[in-house]
Amino acid sequence: MIGVALAMTAFGSLTTITALPAAADVTTPDYAITAAAQATVSPTTVVVGADTSWTVAFTTPAALGSGATLTIGDNEGNAVAGTAPAATAYLLSGACLDTDAATASPSSGLVFTVNCSSGISAGATVEIVFEANAPTSDFYFEVSTSANGVPVDTNLVTTTSTPPTLGASTLVPGVGATYTITDAGASRATGGSWSTLAQSATSIELVSQGQGASPVPISWFTGGGASGYTVTYTPPHGTATADAVSAVNASSAGAVYLDLASAVPEGSTVNITADGVNPTVSGVSDYVEVTPGVVTSGSSFTTSGTEPFTSVGPTETTGSLTFALPVASATLSLSSTVGGATGVTYTLSFVASAAVAASTGTITISEISGPTDFSAVAS
Repeated sequence: MIGVALAMTAFGSLTTITALPAAADVTTPDYAITAAAQATVSPTTVVVGADTSWTVAFTTPAALGSGATLTIGDNEGNAVAGTAPAATAYLLSGACLDTDAATASPSSGLVFTVNCSSGISAGATVEIVFEANAPTSDFYFEVSTSANGVPVDTNLVTTTSTPPTLGASTLVPGVGATYTITDAGASRATGGSWSTLAQSATSIELVSQGQGASPVPISWFTGGGASGYTVTYTPPHGTATADAVSAVNASSAGAVYLDLASAVPEGSTVNITADGVNPTVSGVSDYVEVTPGVVTSGSSFTTSGTEPFTSVGPTETTGSLTFALPVASATLSLSSTVGGATGVTYTLSFVASAAVAASTGTITISEISGPTDFSAVAS
């Protein structure tokens, strides 16, 4: 609105009409300022190197016609770059479903092409599903399209690392045992550091590392040749494959080298069984270092000096085992078995199969199900 003032002379008669500067605001119709919605990804917590199925979703502010592309990268630069998309990779938006849209680009990541003749309308929600290994640290994905090259970031994905598992058929000191090492390499349950190798591994080194001030390693058994050892690997998106151990070589440093009939492809998950003798001292703990490598052709192993083994990937360290004589005749009684009861007295009795030292000795109690609330233990 424009205000008009009427100015009168001092004599009171109307002599002039003057238009003064406008003083009121003029309001336009409402309009909205919008930005592309942040992309989201699930899962949000994964194991380092895990072969993971990802779902990335975002809203595209611009229409994407047939032939348009969408690119998925990440701030680490290695989560999807160069990854061959699995058969399950697809792009979904409304009625548009492309199941053969993905290609790998070593420089940018995964590129998806819109093949639907109808294209994708502006403001539509787009979901992209694909498989790729997780990188070595926390990261987020970056999404861009051919209609807008500025990437949109997803929420942060947190990575965790769980070591390969070490198991033994018995923990009695000084007796023979079969050891199992599961989920070494690049599996969902481990660090995944074998996702890439310098070359395919034709040998695996196992080094027993005793813990404590006076470590006592596992003594690997080689008297029966390779008969006491097995190796199974599972390549990415593949099936478990038994790999015959053609020879074993041991050194005095607690190491044994497994020569394989077939090379282990990079990115594989590896499970191993091995025969040996437990440490002879009760109460010691051990873990095993697992390294992929190759053996120098024509070289021989010795009990000392440099072994003819060259690693082609990082060493992974298993969890540890504590070797001790088992207790016997263990019994447990409770003053109350009512669920949720407080102040319950637990009475545990057992026969010690070996002496427990005063001051330094310990008795450890754990449960195989529960959990029982031991946070208020007294007396």
